[in-house]
Amino acid sequence: MSEAKPTWTEEERQASRDYVDAVARRDFESAAQIVRKMKFPACHLMAGKKLFGADFIRERGYNTELADAEYGPDWLDRED
Repeated sequence: MSEAKPTWTEEERQASRDYVDAVARRDFESAAQIVRKMKFPACHLMAGKKLFGADFIRERGYNTELADAEYGPDWLDRED
């Protein structure tokens, strides 16, 4: 089985580095702001929804662009 490799833009790579740096500094407010800008794979957000509920995704302000494209814009509200 081949594994899909993430295709991040330089901006996304930098956001990831900034997030790790913020957590290392224990600056969780900055980390929370950075994570809202990051694009997570649709399957990761779906796993978050199944494990923690849709409100978990909403309250943290995660970017759901990729999940919306894959599962439809109402995926957080549906009972799958």
